[in-house]
Formats: sequence, C-alpha cells, structure tokens
Amino acid sequence: MNLVALDDPQTWERVEGHCADIIESIPNLKKYEKSLESLGTAKECFTKAELDTVVLWKHTVGKNRIYNVKYLNSNTDQSVQDNSRAAIALARSINADECLEASDGSLSVAGRKAIQEAMNELGKLKGVGPATASAVLTLVRPDMFCYLYDEVIDCFEPQRDYKISNYLRVNSRCLQIAKTLGAGWTPSRVAKTIWTAARFLAANGEDLSAHQPKSKKRQSKKSKAAAAAARNEEEEEDEEDEDGDEEYDEDDGENGEGDSEDEEEDAEEDEADSEAAAKLPKAKRPRKCSLWSVFHLYPRNRDQCQCMITYFA
Repeated sequence: MNLVALDDPQTWERVEGHCADIIESIPNLKKYEKSLESLGTAKECFTKAELDTVVLWKHTVGKNRIYNVKYLNSNTDQSVQDNSRAAIALARSINADECLEASDGSLSVAGRKAIQEAMNELGKLKGVGPATASAVLTLVRPDMFCYLYDEVIDCFEPQRDYKISNYLRVNSRCLQIAKTLGAGWTPSRVAKTIWTAARFLAANGEDLSAHQPKSKKRQSKKSKAAAAAARNEEEEEDEEDEDGDEEYDEDDGENGEGDSEDEEEDAEEDEADSEAAAKLPKAKRPRKCSLWSVFHLYPRNRDQCQCMITYFA
C-alpha cells in the first residue's frame, strides 16, 4: 500500500471517502461509531460503561480479544472515572507547539513524555493497554493522539507490537503525515484513512492510493442490470414451462386415460422411494423442495410433479 508515501491531500481524501462503506461492511461497527461520536471531545472523565463501549468498538474494528474483558470487568466505576479524569487532564494540557518538532511535525522528546504520561494514567486500570488508552485519548485530543489500528502498525513497524514505545513511534509518524497534508488533518484522521485503505485492499484487492477504482454508482448500476437480466431470463423460463404444461394438459385431454398405466407405475415408484427415504438416517434424507425448484429442476408433466411435491413434502 503506497498511501503513506503520498503527500497529496486529494488522494487521501478520496481514500477517506470509502470509510463509510468499510464501516457499513463490518457488523455492529456503525452502531459503535455513533456511540463514540456521542461521547464527544468535551468529557472530563469516562464511566465504566463508557469504557466498555470504547472496548466494544475496539474489538469490532480490529481483533476481538475477548480474554481481556475479564480484567476490564474487575475495575470499579470509581477507579475508571478517577484514572480517566487524570489522563484526560494530562492530555488536554499538552501544548502542540512545545511537543512537536517545527521541522516535520513529529513528536519531540517533551511530546513523547507528555503523551506517555497521559497514557500511563489509563494504563493503571486492569486490562487497559496502549491500544485501549489510545482509543480513549483519541476522542479527547484527536490532534495529538491516533488510535493504534493493527493496519497502521503494519504500515510503520516490522511487526505488530502494542508496547507504549511502539505507539509513540506510530503516533509520531501520523503527526508527521498530518502536518504534510495540511489544515484539517490530524493523526487520528490519518490513522483512520490508512485503516480504510488497508481494509479496502483486503476486501477488494485494490490499492486505493494507486488508482481510481470503479465508482460505487457504476458498480451498482451494473449489478442492477445483471440482476434485471437474470430476472428476465427466469420469467422467460417460467413462461416456457407454463406453455409446456399447457401442452401436456391438452395431450392428456386428447388421449383420455391413455397414460393411466404410466401414472400408476410412477406412483408405485414414488411410494417405494418414499419408503426407502424414511429408512435413511435423518441427516441423509432428501431435503424438502420448493414448488419452484420442483418444476424447474424436473421438467415433467404436472401429474408427475404433483407426485414429487407429495414425496418431498
């Protein structure tokens, strides 16, 4: 994925435009995204229930680490409020001018220390590591913190590592990119766009940063046209089957009872098949068939189909 090497804001914005589709494609993620948005950036502290919401979002957007939940549940609501209040206060006290290098926007020594202090306060809670801490503090200071997506780690580090030292490097790189892209870009926004590009690449095999993929509108029109064509073919087949059935009816009327012997033989065969099927184990018995599938899969006359319907029922 070439996105992190590009400094064109338009390309990043184009990639970011696919974020909503990626969120829609992941079960429950849209619901948790709205829950995080409702928390806002003005919170003084988080309750235990709100921390649980952040963790649910984290497990949905990435790998579900269910084993960590028992440690999180051991925290009291008071301890979550106290530690999150201290962490948020430290995060809000960070001065971007003093904590970022003027040359490239990366974290300075003072900036690394300030970021780490804020995250360490949340790290005092059981089951809260750098990734969960970054998810909380990104909501409070998106201009100084990014979330530690697995896909973002993969872009900047040789292997996935969730230590605080690794987070500081990843966050610093996102801050650099945000400065390069210009106004409106934050490390949080940069990280989410990288995550979008990686998810799109994994799902569709297309690198959004390399070219302009087919628009969703064109794809949907093509899909609709294909679906319409398929429906038309099915309708034509239905009409042909109905015409054939009418011809069979007319032949039966002309021949009178000429086919009665064949019908009796078919009925005897169907009865024998039914008895044989009843003796089979339940897992191996023939599955029930719909009326549509009987008529389309077995092009016989209506009396024969009626016997088959009775058999499959």
